[in-house]
Amino acid sequence: MRGRWVWAVAAAALAIAGCKSQSPQQLVKEDPATVSKAFAEAFSEGAMGGASQYSNLWHGGMQTFVERKSDEAVDVVTKFDGVTASQVHFTFTPKDGGKTTLVDADVSMDTSVMKKAFTGTPQERLADLPEAAYVNGMRRTMAKYTERIEAGMPLNLPGEGWQTSGSEPPPEFYEGMDPEQLAEVRRHDGETRQQSAAQPMMDPNDAAKRYMSGQ
Repeated sequence: MRGRWVWAVAAAALAIAGCKSQSPQQLVKEDPATVSKAFAEAFSEGAMGGASQYSNLWHGGMQTFVERKSDEAVDVVTKFDGVTASQVHFTFTPKDGGKTTLVDADVSMDTSVMKKAFTGTPQERLADLPEAAYVNGMRRTMAKYTERIEAGMPLNLPGEGWQTSGSEPPPEFYEGMDPEQLAEVRRHDGETRQQSAAQPMMDPNDAAKRYMSGQ
């Protein structure tokens, strides 16, 4: 699903919506270049370069933009019909002589945009979440990513939802797309499934090492 981070963070936010929040921080036992690259790739998976996605799960077109400004900065922006709903500015500060990385996330949400996007949809419970809930949701997402980076694992796993698995999205995901957009999305999804099917079986430890080395 496009705008993957919104759903991942929202799922965590719903579980702890009443908690107080501070800017999320995580210390990762890897260098900033490795950590920032992993975060940028995780948030950009499926974004299709910011192409709008329409669905009756929300109102309007959703767009996600990910920019890795340097080894020490990544920006993630989500918009609905061109209006910014969320912005996350990640900074990756080297610690311990560059052997570890302190990750900070500055999260800001326009709750009025989120309310407009989700009121009257099957995901209406997202319409009234406060910004603090998304901050806490991001904290949990960052903790998960930290654990996986340190373990040499991909940050998004196939078993965590239809949007990252080989299964088809629910039919309502495609509702409202124009024919050209729908054809592009289906082509992209088909290519992804073909590539996954063509992948040879490999040792999980070797796969993790190749992932972390950028191969």
